[in-house]
Amino acid sequence: MRRAFRVALIGLLCAGVVGCKKPKNPADGSTAEQTSADLGGVKVVEIDATGVGNSRGAAVLDAINMAVQQVNGVAVSFNQGAISEPDSNTIQAASGGSVQGFTVTSAKQDSSSLQWQVALKVRVNKFVAPESASLPKVAVVYPRLHQASYVIGDQVLSGDNAATSIMAIISDSLRKSNRFAVIDHKQDASIDEELAHIQPGAAPPAEIAKLGQRLSADLLIIPEINALNYHKSTRLLHFSGRELNSFAGGADISFSVVNVATGQTVLSEHFGTQFPATPPSVYGAQRVGIGTVNSYLAGLTDQFTQRFILKYFPIAIIKLEGDTAILNQGAAMLKVGETYNAIRLGEDVKDPQTGQSLGRLESPVGTVQIVKVAEKMAFGKFSGKLDPAQFRPGQIQLRGQLQGAAPASSAAAAPHSAHAQAPHKASRHKGGDEFNAPFD
Repeated sequence: MRRAFRVALIGLLCAGVVGCKKPKNPADGSTAEQTSADLGGVKVVEIDATGVGNSRGAAVLDAINMAVQQVNGVAVSFNQGAISEPDSNTIQAASGGSVQGFTVTSAKQDSSSLQWQVALKVRVNKFVAPESASLPKVAVVYPRLHQASYVIGDQVLSGDNAATSIMAIISDSLRKSNRFAVIDHKQDASIDEELAHIQPGAAPPAEIAKLGQRLSADLLIIPEINALNYHKSTRLLHFSGRELNSFAGGADISFSVVNVATGQTVLSEHFGTQFPATPPSVYGAQRVGIGTVNSYLAGLTDQFTQRFILKYFPIAIIKLEGDTAILNQGAAMLKVGETYNAIRLGEDVKDPQTGQSLGRLESPVGTVQIVKVAEKMAFGKFSGKLDPAQFRPGQIQLRGQLQGAAPASSAAAAPHSAHAQAPHKASRHKGGDEFNAPFD
């Protein structure tokens, strides 16, 4: 029986603890105020259920079991021999409080089979998931690796370290976007162990309602490291026998997003970059280390994550007051000082052969400069021509960033400036060594 109660997950563990925010006037110096955390809760619901059995009591227990399964997805095991004539008090105790009581609305016995059929109104504790559980649910799969480790000059980067870093970056970015419920399957064993403590009669009644609430992913993100290296090339100089070293390499990563229900790939992105190469030199040393490589990987991963977020949740103006635009994305996607083109969505164009949408017509209406960001929203200054009477929330979206501010995903093209290392120019040795001598 214990296993039957270990197939569930509290919605708040899967979706994370997401605080509620409310916008305030951006002119007063604040952007949002946190209220209370939305953790979900338990409420009592009344369910109509029918049951059959060899006795009236067995039929009542069958109906109650059906009601509990309908509400919470988990059956309750009753000792029918010990509950010959069930009433609300005995059922509440036997179910550990998951059933608060019941009322019999009809009961009859078939004259030929002698089977009883009853109809009940059953009051059951129901777990109400947090609002975050209604968001698209995403799980990040352990990246596919083509080798166990990667050569980075004179160093070796573990494939597992690279993989877990990529997974962490994607998960962290999705959580910060507040647009997805991120499911972390690495915690399954610990969650199962905790849920095993929730047993009828040994846990508060409200706790029973948490069983049967485990969330499954709607989308799987599958990263794949196709190539990752920074090779050291060594040659001996013909006359002196000294080593001539050079370094070069790059990274190639792809990301697939799969619909769990259909198995259909709904998004596929590919990213590649070249690391700074060093020219052949007898004094040359590698300019790229594991720390720099990790920075490049973070940049490429961040670039994918932002494209993934924008595919499902484009940056849009949800409220316009004068020239103040309130946007539906926050600090995870936008930075103060960035300026974007603003477009108005028009007609949805469909392919007459397939019926699929080809996208919506877009017309430019101006620009938006980001002036303030919060966790879940941002404030911008709208410049352009727009009839306020024509504004609809979400109708105006932001597109390509204008020059003058670094894009939020600039790290994808190059590592953070703190880690960037331009290749040093090789210099000729003062002693006149044959730097350009032919290789052996």
